[in-house]
Amino acid sequence: MSEIDLIVYGILLTFTLIGTTEFVIGLLLIREYDKLQEDRDKRTKHNEQK
Repeated sequence: MSEIDLIVYGILLTFTLIGTTEFVIGLLLIREYDKLQEDRDKRTKHNEQK
């Protein structure tokens, strides 16, 4: 019975770590995308003022 418990806990831990890693990577990608959008908006406004 304890072997099955260890396997189940291992699988749950693996899924949790994968999910957390994907979440963090997603947050980083969103932050980078927002920075790119801000830079693009600044350039567009700067070009419109000329």
